[in-house]
Amino acid sequence: MQKYDCEVFIRNQSGNQIHEVNPKSILGLATLQLRNGVEATVRAEGKDAEDAVNEIIRFFGGE
Repeated sequence: MQKYDCEVFIRNQSGNQIHEVNPKSILGLATLQLRNGVEATVRAEGKDAEDAVNEIIRFFGGE
C-alpha cells in the first residue's frame, strides 16, 4: 500500500465494536481481527484510490 498516493482504510465490525485502520500500517492490520468469512469495508480517497482498493480486494481474495 505504500506505493499508492491516497488514504486507505479498512473497516471491520466485531460485535459492538467498529475497527477502522490504515492498511499501510502492519500493526493496524494486526489489530483489525480479520478472519476468513468476515466482511470488511474498504474506502480510499486520493489520486489512485481505485487502484489501491482493487489491490486490497485481490489481496484478501475478494470478488
